[in-house]
This record gives sequence, C-alpha cells and structure tokens, in this order.
Amino acid sequence: MPSKKWLALVTTGLVILIVASALHADSVWDGVDVAVVGKYAIELGRQPWTPFINVQGDLQLFVFTVAGLVGGLLIGYYWRALFGSEAGSDRDRGKASEGESNVPGV
Repeated sequence: MPSKKWLALVTTGLVILIVASALHADSVWDGVDVAVVGKYAIELGRQPWTPFINVQGDLQLFVFTVAGLVGGLLIGYYWRALFGSEAGSDRDRGKASEGESNVPGV
C-alpha cells in the first residue's frame, strides 16, 4: 500500500499539471453543444439555441462527472448500510459452505 506522502505528492503533481495545461491553452475549447450539436443544427438550416444554464466549454460535463464520482464513492462506502450485510455473503459469491458442493448434481 502506498504511503500517504507518495499519494499526496502524486495528487499534487496531477493538479499542477492540469492547471498548467489549462493556463497554457491558447483559446477556450468549444463545448459539445457548440462543436457538435451547433454544427449539425446549422447544416440542417436551424439556429442553435442557447442552453438554459449557459457555461463556457465543458464545465457542465465536468460537474456531472465529479458528482457521479462522489455519488459512486458514497454508495460504495455505505453499501452494507444501504442494502444490508447479507448482500455479499459467501453463498452469493459462489463459495460452498461446509457439506455443500459447487458442482451441480453432486
């Protein structure tokens, strides 16, 4: 298991790399709504509409990704409290109890 110092160092390095690459970018990237949906709307003769929550780039996609990550971590952490402790018993995992066989018909 990695030490906490190593994990903190790697995390700090990744954050610095992400921030540096964002600051180094020459222009703001178009979001999916502009780059893909807007392009097809113009090709089909319609004007692309302004979203209800108008944010620059893919900030909305990033927020949904982080929310999904946090939700998944919380559900994973509280799995047994939410769904009971019997959900992960040995029998459900395919392990035979004493006197039982995993082979069908035996």
